[in-house]
Amino acid sequence: MISEYGADTLAGLHQDPAYVFSEDYESEFLMDYHKAFDTLRAQGFFVGEHIWNFADFMTDQTISRVIGNRKGIFTRERQPKAGARILRCRYWNLAPLKPQQHSGLSYCPVV
Repeated sequence: MISEYGADTLAGLHQDPAYVFSEDYESEFLMDYHKAFDTLRAQGFFVGEHIWNFADFMTDQTISRVIGNRKGIFTRERQPKAGARILRCRYWNLAPLKPQQHSGLSYCPVV
């Protein structure tokens, strides 16, 4: 079981090539983790995963945290970041459902 994985991400920040704190970096980070999880699952060494964190939250300001913790897949206002869409696709694809039961997914990258 792997828990508390994720990347600090500033909502709306995009950069090509992907760079830390951008939503593009978060997406690539999550897809790389998921690829590793799938490898471990295929070998029988993996039983589950849980991302850190659901939503950004306020913390004390320090030199390593400016205006809160930004590791959520949703903003503090509960708006989705790119990582929320990646995670949605991931969980739907892991669910034992027939393709037509979740055909409304609009963004599922191939890992």
